[in-house]
Amino acid sequence: MACPYFCPRERMEDNAVGKPFGIPLGALFQGECHGLNEPWTPEQHYLRTYCNFGYARGRCARFPADAPADAVRFLITADHGSFIQVDYVFEKDYYPAGKGTLTVPGSGTGILHRQAEAYAAVYWERKQQ
Repeated sequence: MACPYFCPRERMEDNAVGKPFGIPLGALFQGECHGLNEPWTPEQHYLRTYCNFGYARGRCARFPADAPADAVRFLITADHGSFIQVDYVFEKDYYPAGKGTLTVPGSGTGILHRQAEAYAAVYWERKQQ
């Protein structure tokens, strides 16, 4: 489950540390935090601990105390070749707090759509292997 305020931009090179089990977006990403009013580029510690994994409430100073969700989880629900459907579920206190479906590629914008695109890119890459 990625942080709902994390906008992934590019995959991280993670050769030195290895890959943690259960990476929510399928790979570790660098990107921007949008938890407060202006975007911020997190340091590696934040990326590896909170941004890519969510549940930063009370741990990360940039996570809004009144946030409606702690994390967002993704799942590929249909592969139509040139596009896929990605379901998402927001979580708060480890319980569902909203859900929906996105199409990738699609015309959506914003953090949620960017996260779905990152998740789909990793899926497509693994599918090609």
